[in-house]
Amino acid sequence: MMLDRQNPPILFIVNPSAGHGKCGKRWNKLAPKIEEKYSCEVFYTKRPGEAEAEARMAVERGIKRIFVVGGDGTINEVINGAMSANIEIGIIPFGTGNDLAKAVGLSKKKHLIEAMVLNQETLKVKEINVGKINHRHFVIACGIGFDGWVAKRANDSRFLKSLGALGYVFSVFAVLRSFTPMTIEVTIDGTSHKIENGWLLAVGNGPYYGGGMKICPDADIHDDWLDLCIVSKLSKWQLFRFFPKVYSGKHVHLKDYVTFMKGKRMKIQCQGKTVAHADGEFIDSSDLNIVLCEQGIKMLTMP
Repeated sequence: MMLDRQNPPILFIVNPSAGHGKCGKRWNKLAPKIEEKYSCEVFYTKRPGEAEAEARMAVERGIKRIFVVGGDGTINEVINGAMSANIEIGIIPFGTGNDLAKAVGLSKKKHLIEAMVLNQETLKVKEINVGKINHRHFVIACGIGFDGWVAKRANDSRFLKSLGALGYVFSVFAVLRSFTPMTIEVTIDGTSHKIENGWLLAVGNGPYYGGGMKICPDADIHDDWLDLCIVSKLSKWQLFRFFPKVYSGKHVHLKDYVTFMKGKRMKIQCQGKTVAHADGEFIDSSDLNIVLCEQGIKMLTMP
């Protein structure tokens, strides 16, 4: 079937396994109502990388609107596939953490999700900031150090991954036992800093990551800045004791251990073996170049 480039269909990229496997079931109930009202194409992902490849092909075919049905990992793939295009991206937040959906103000309530996707003519299009870490785009957060190992631990375990945000918490305590703080050198917009006894360095485009942690509470996906959170100079016991504060954002008051900055270009180097992540996806590197992209991405939001 040839694509009508004047009125192309809406592409729905669905990750059925998202949300502890509930995404597929929730989509199956919603899909008939959408297909009754709109011209649609549906693509189901089966393995990592497929959402990104499908988004890239959709751009080449002239698709103008993509809805991501799933969680933050699938959204990250779609944005990496469609970043170069003038395309609108919507979210049906059937994942577990849904950190980007929170940042753009989408509801998780069933009736509001249905109302949103069945009344697309009323949706607003807002451009949000996008960051790039080495060769990978991100829209939520990236980081290196302790949280990089936590992301790797969670992604390497099928069981922990199936637990979603709770799996991330379990990963925190598992990594805590063996993690050794490190020296981090970071240059922010030309100014260099050396962090001794560094635990982690997180760069937030929005306030949330890891399934609701407010790692950078003041980060705003519209403000043309990346927020930096550095955690250092504390013991394992202190990290264990202070960890719950990150869910409310109250770790901002731990000024002896937590430092915040803003910037648009960052270069990060860590001594020793470490890992990084972008939107929770593992990146095998201890040298990072992070930039705020000049081009944003168009997101569909509630009216």
